[in-house]
Amino acid sequence: MLTLPLHPDYATEPDYYRSYGFTLSAQQPYTDGAEVTLALYEGEQRSEVTAYYWPEATLRQAMQEAGFRNVQFHHPRPAAYPTSAQAPAALRAYLDRPHAVLMECVP
Repeated sequence: MLTLPLHPDYATEPDYYRSYGFTLSAQQPYTDGAEVTLALYEGEQRSEVTAYYWPEATLRQAMQEAGFRNVQFHHPRPAAYPTSAQAPAALRAYLDRPHAVLMECVP
């Protein structure tokens, strides 16, 4: 299985991701099951989606209790930029604190 949950260490600063076309906000950041509002921007348009925060340990435990094994987390990073310092300046903040993480596991 491959899924894309919120990154357990996403940036909580209100406009951290704004230059990438979205923001994340939460009343109780880094709290198990906390609602996180993902606001998407396209010009003057704004759309919102509610996501839920789960720390890595909770995600791992839930997958293992559901019968999955070999739970792995992969941080999104283009192969061309092994470190954020090698990436274009506009990408560095995102690569340092991505809003999502790839979670992989097998039944």
